[in-house]
Amino acid sequence: MATRNINGRLALDRTGVAERAGAALPTVDRWNGDRPGNGFPAPIPAETTGEPTRRWWWSQDIDAFLTAQQRAKQERLTAVDRSGDPQDLLTAAEVRRVLGYRSHKLPDALLAIADEVEEKPGKRPRRKWRRSTAWAFADDRGTRRGGGPPTGTRNATGARVLDLTGDPDELVGSTEAARVLGYAANTSLPTELYELADETETKASGRTWHRWRRRTLWDFTGHPGDTTR
Repeated sequence: MATRNINGRLALDRTGVAERAGAALPTVDRWNGDRPGNGFPAPIPAETTGEPTRRWWWSQDIDAFLTAQQRAKQERLTAVDRSGDPQDLLTAAEVRRVLGYRSHKLPDALLAIADEVEEKPGKRPRRKWRRSTAWAFADDRGTRRGGGPPTGTRNATGARVLDLTGDPDELVGSTEAARVLGYAANTSLPTELYELADETETKASGRTWHRWRRRTLWDFTGHPGDTTR
């Protein structure tokens, strides 16, 4: 992610915004071109950045914009049936009812996280999901960007589940850091976590990459992690 510290505040350039949002660069350009209609923040004034030919945005403003987008998307989603035992195994028809879907075709991301898959020769696989899996998918779909399955893991109540296993000294990038911390995407990582990165590498292009030791991520959450190693 391309970042800068400007007057003690974290700033993102066009590439940094795209990576933080999990969006393509043309999408960032479209957001910026339609600021009056979508609430995308104005770039930091050039007299503040000292770079008249390069645009920068405050990371807090970008996070606020993305949060508002996620909230609006969540409000457009179908209502979820939260009743029943979280451990119940549901068929595809039952999952459609829980999630409020009318279409018989379930999203590929949901098919990918079935708890049970029964393969039958010459027939389509028969999948089943725990009710808690369906709820977690519903909670995540408002924040996940792109078509892949959820990065993070949530329990039956929707709370994030941390991965406290692995080599404490292994360095991981933002995608793995998000999974370890139970976030749906690296765009959800807290801003203050970037300040704790164990390695920060600035490329010739100006982009900055962050890596963390697993123990740093665990310490950030207040958990000791895997103590068996």
